[in-house]
Amino acid sequence: MTKLVGGHPGDRVGREREFDLVRSVLDSAAAGIGQVAWLEGEAGIGKSYLLELLVADARERGFTVRSAAARELDTHRPFGVLAD
Repeated sequence: MTKLVGGHPGDRVGREREFDLVRSVLDSAAAGIGQVAWLEGEAGIGKSYLLELLVADARERGFTVRSAAARELDTHRPFGVLAD
């Protein structure tokens, strides 16, 4: 997989398809249709950067963005961050 490069929201090198797919979830939300997107992959492939781009896009559209992070201790509880 190609890593994302660059440092501003215009750079989506190698991740245009993924960005557009998850951006369609924002389109649906703007239309009043709720959806969920799940992002997974190996370390270092640009997941966090892709999320940064999507958060910036969501905020530009007027969405309120909330986030959470799993802790190492949650490994005994699958999907613990979602349950909380």
